[in-house]
Amino acid sequence: ITIDFVPIAVPEKPVIYLYPETPTEVSVKLTIDGKLTCTYPVYDKGWDNFTAHPDGTLIFPDGKQYYCLYWEGIQNMDCDFTRGFCVKGEDTAAFLEWALAEQGLTPREANEFIIYWLPRMEANPYNLISFQFERYTDAAKLDISPAPDTLIRVFMTFKPLDKPVDIEPQTLTAPERTGFTVVEWGGSVVNEKAAPGLCSIIITVTGMVGGIWMDIDGLGAAIVDLLIEKGLLKSPADIYYLTLEDIKSLWKSGSKAAEKLLK
Repeated sequence: ITIDFVPIAVPEKPVIYLYPETPTEVSVKLTIDGKLTCTYPVYDKGWDNFTAHPDGTLIFPDGKQYYCLYWEGIQNMDCDFTRGFCVKGEDTAAFLEWALAEQGLTPREANEFIIYWLPRMEANPYNLISFQFERYTDAAKLDISPAPDTLIRVFMTFKPLDKPVDIEPQTLTAPERTGFTVVEWGGSVVNEKAAPGLCSIIITVTGMVGGIWMDIDGLGAAIVDLLIEKGLLKSPADIYYLTLEDIKSLWKSGSKAAEKLLK
């Protein structure tokens, strides 16, 4: 196992909206390099043979109705902040209204995005915001059958800042929405102080995504080395399944340190 210290991203609440032109039987499968931690409705080998309606309503074979498919997982993704935007916290809502419209979200879809993310951003002095394109779509692959005519995937990462920084702006574009359209949005707070190369991701069918950030206090390179040496860390995702006894085993008398690390 190779551990690289890179910014950590924990994507939360991605959502996918499905808008066929007529009621259509659809199946959705996702592929991530990691572990699913929560899905709704339950994801077995996929979300299969449900009926999507033009207004975004999803009817599953058991008769239950949903407005989206949701999944959450632990995923590696090295976020790119070479381009983006530095935005005052108080200007976050106006910025997101513009940026999401530029990427093809409808006012309703953008409203759901902003309602989820605004409380986490507007109180910060500044936010360094970068939308991830191929890095996100490569990390969370979607297989939708029948294939949509238009696919829009918006994934925002941001870092809270105390002071503004200079950054080259991104160019934001969107395809024309024609035919069977699928829209996904998601996001993540990135914390550079956090542990080695971990990223969780979430998707959903019908429209929204959010994000939380994780600061694993006390988890440094020396502890990671010990975890690997003892066979407790064979992949980055294993860190989320460590128990108190696992951590205690790293020290001769280290229960307090272990408890602090797992808090």
